[in-house]
Amino acid sequence: MMRLMLIDDNETDLLYAQIVLERCGLEVEVQSFEEASQALKALADGSAGAIDVILLDINMPGMNGFEFL
Repeated sequence: MMRLMLIDDNETDLLYAQIVLERCGLEVEVQSFEEASQALKALADGSAGAIDVILLDINMPGMNGFEFL
């Protein structure tokens, strides 16, 4: 099973992305974050586990996508 991290400050976009992934029939475990700093912390402390793919919004308040990368 693929493990995917979604990072977007828009809750509706996060929901839409999850719906699209489900409709594609992919076996995927999704972790969603509305703040890049929270996602970075989860990756750093290991609570996110092994992530295969990160889908990242670039234009976000606080820490933007480029700063996250």
